[in-house]
Amino acid sequence: MALLLFLGRRKPGLKTGSLFAIYMMVYPLGRFLLEFLRLDISPVAGININQVTMAVIFVIGLLILLWLNVIQPRMQRKPVEPVSEG
Repeated sequence: MALLLFLGRRKPGLKTGSLFAIYMMVYPLGRFLLEFLRLDISPVAGININQVTMAVIFVIGLLILLWLNVIQPRMQRKPVEPVSEG
């Protein structure tokens, strides 16, 4: 929470939705690491489904953050028109 508050106040250039995307990356990362400490794992097909779920949410948050701050601004740039000679 402190990280999100810090970023929200110190980084005025963040796009709308960036804080949510960062939350979608930080929270699952913590949960993923805490799952190693659990004694009662939730195996599905031999893998811990809780860790897989948190990893998927982390990747989704990363993709949203990249879309908002890298891909979308590139798409909004207008192409430079060639100068015609004449």
